[in-house]
Amino acid sequence: MDKFMPLDTATRLPKWEPRLFPTGLTVAELIERLGAPTDNANPTRYGLMEVHELGEGRWAAGQVVLQGSEQAGKTLREMGWLETRGWEAKPVWLKIHEERDM
Repeated sequence: MDKFMPLDTATRLPKWEPRLFPTGLTVAELIERLGAPTDNANPTRYGLMEVHELGEGRWAAGQVVLQGSEQAGKTLREMGWLETRGWEAKPVWLKIHEERDM
């Protein structure tokens, strides 16, 4: 899994809360429902980061979808985050992401 950037979990382990959302929901709607602030002056400041569990307490950063981006208009189904995740496939782990390089 070299393609993923390791997350620094030595100082702060992620706390996960299981949630179910309809797969017809757009990523932008999910970002809003999960409580990311809306920054009208900078609509791509906040978003979601897909996080991959590597095992043994290790996590890696995956793709980031920012509010206002073209990808944020896609549905969860279009992103591959399907109903079968967690049963037939690995679950989708998401965290609110803030672009700090603005």
